[in-house]
Amino acid sequence: MWLLKLLAIFVQISMLLAQIGHPKCGRSKTKRGGSGGTGHSTGPASTTLEHAWAVAIVLPNKECLPKPKPVCDEYGYTDEGYSCDGDDGGGDDDYEDIADLGGRTDGISGECPKTKMHCSGSILDEQTIVTAAHCFVGENGRQLSVDEIKEMTVIVGANDPTNEEDLKKRKRFVQQIKINPGKVLLNEKYDKATKAAYYDVAIVRVRGRFRFRNSVWPICIPEVASDELDEWLGKGLTLAAYGENTKNDVENDAILTAATFIGEKSTLCSGIYDISTFENEYEQIHTSLPRLFKDNTIFCARVPGTDAGTCPGDSGGTLLTTQFIESIGDSRSVIAAVVHGSIKPCDGTRFPSIFVRLDNFEILSWIIKEVFPKLEKDGFPKKKKQISSGGGGAPAGPVEGTLTDDTFKERECARRATSSVNSPCLEWKSKEEAFDGPVEQSDGGKCLYNCKPNDGMFCRVNYEKKLFNGKTKGLCFLNKKCFGTPDACKPCIAKCF
Repeated sequence: MWLLKLLAIFVQISMLLAQIGHPKCGRSKTKRGGSGGTGHSTGPASTTLEHAWAVAIVLPNKECLPKPKPVCDEYGYTDEGYSCDGDDGGGDDDYEDIADLGGRTDGISGECPKTKMHCSGSILDEQTIVTAAHCFVGENGRQLSVDEIKEMTVIVGANDPTNEEDLKKRKRFVQQIKINPGKVLLNEKYDKATKAAYYDVAIVRVRGRFRFRNSVWPICIPEVASDELDEWLGKGLTLAAYGENTKNDVENDAILTAATFIGEKSTLCSGIYDISTFENEYEQIHTSLPRLFKDNTIFCARVPGTDAGTCPGDSGGTLLTTQFIESIGDSRSVIAAVVHGSIKPCDGTRFPSIFVRLDNFEILSWIIKEVFPKLEKDGFPKKKKQISSGGGGAPAGPVEGTLTDDTFKERECARRATSSVNSPCLEWKSKEEAFDGPVEQSDGGKCLYNCKPNDGMFCRVNYEKKLFNGKTKGLCFLNKKCFGTPDACKPCIAKCF
């Protein structure tokens, strides 16, 4: 009997652990076991002992390839106008020496680094990382080819992944592995043509497997999804990624850094980014954030009291929170978002950094389906309960201030958020003709009353106003219980029954 009880407890614990991703995910360094590196990065920063889930994706540094010898014309000059006789330092004998010097000046044998940072990411399990989708999209919205992806290398367990000297010293703790080009999945709602921030998430599988140790470890995914626009308002989140080392002038010097960002209010973020067409950043912002922060897949955050912002190498990096999980009685690190980027690299003075939420219901559902299918069968992800403004029994609807799931394919948009046919509608054709009820002008918009929708057990009211971001839908049952009535309208029960 005691054996059966013990087995039941073990099964329960296993199920609880499975709810948050990999069974061992997110453990603090003291609870991972095994051995790890003791080296430290040269920046303000962090190590893979603190953030063992951190991933660096590097590319060959083609700037360090030997430069071809100059081609001289009949007069002894190159196309750039340099003399080929060596008098001005442009001779053949000097050319190779100059090419060999490279751009690194940090004392690492004077050599040019063989690799450069491309993007960061996070370990989810033995074969999978999560990062930003734009890391795999080139010019003109073209997804990178197999050959281009084959050039990428995933490095884990490293504090300074482009530093060959450091990699050699920490060889026991660092793993370098290639990406499987056929297993790079971009979220289907990510707009490759514009590279907009929304749904900028990719799931990437590697060839082979990560060997977990103290400095190489998976991070947890959220247990509960939330579509509230301001879910992370005022909350502290740790960014762990391989951004540029801003403490020196060395090119391609990327180190693992960690900083605490505080989530900002969506309306504040939208206000900061809603700039005049005459400003230099307008085109970039209009392309990256066509509907600003009126979308629950992204949010903005900054490091209070500093000008810190995310750097190019941070793209796809981990924005995490450490939570106490009651079901397992332990604290775990949970990934909340990945880095989309900053309008001005490494500078958050004016524009806060942009992050893509992994706790968004659609995005989290997609990750669970692709990486943890057993959790999907168990009914995950769970959705955070929304606070209802009315009584019980109201059907769940979209969160106020968010776009609906309807796309151009499903109903005719008057204006789409982007050029994609899968893009959410910003404006759509009025339902005035389809609604059976009165129409009233109110506060610059229209209140449309539908008195006999479906089986006539309730009525509806819709509020239509261009680019309006408040409550737009409401309904009343025959028992006079009303839910979500727009502020500018009267309950439909007063107009229909």
